Amino acid sequence: MNIREKLTGVFAPLVTPFVNQEIDYGKLKENVQKLNNSKLKGYLCLGSNGEFRSLTDEEAIKVIKTVAKSKSKNKTLLAGTGRESAWATIEFTKKVADFGVDFASVLTPHYFASKMTDEALIKFYTEVADKSPIPITIYCIPRSANGVLISPQAISVLAQHPNIVGIKDSSKEDIGNYVNAVPKGAEFYVLSGSINKFLDGLKKEL
Repeated sequence: MNIREKLTGVFAPLVTPFVNQEIDYGKLKENVQKLNNSKLKGYLCLGSNGEFRSLTDEEAIKVIKTVAKSKSKNKTLLAGTGRESAWATIEFTKKVADFGVDFASVLTPHYFASKMTDEALIKFYTEVADKSPIPITIYCIPRSANGVLISPQAISVLAQHPNIVGIKDSSKEDIGNYVNAVPKGAEFYVLSGSINKFLDGLKKEL
């Protein structure tokens, strides 16, 4: 897999559509097919806009299957697989790895926010990456994760893991701090997770 090529571009955070409290998989398929005609590099399903916290595992799996079957072959697919424990994250990632998912997007665990030190987060992501059958990206969004922020110092360690290939940064941290934390030679990519960081992210690449 050419990771750089797969992760270079703009990704749409897919909305999971509901009608009468139930997921409308037909509308989800229709939306993806429309986006296939765009210049988007790919899609993230089961992110914040994907209502991943409101879905059962069965619903989440069906969302991933629907997107994977509906997307063009040239589109990259990221899927949110993060759970509060490393074990649950690994098990769910294993369940969806064969459905055409290119990368797992793993949200920082945050229920016990005060315990989520750099040491704890490094241990969590290392264990997940060691056992995940697909590469993982770190999803950092403190406002939706009980304030948990993964530091640039932790990223400098995790970026060296061969199965951890990037971070989606939706924090208030200067995105340049993450870019600068990546050790020279590491295949690790920093993705802007919000529009207000998009330009800054592009500038850091220039």
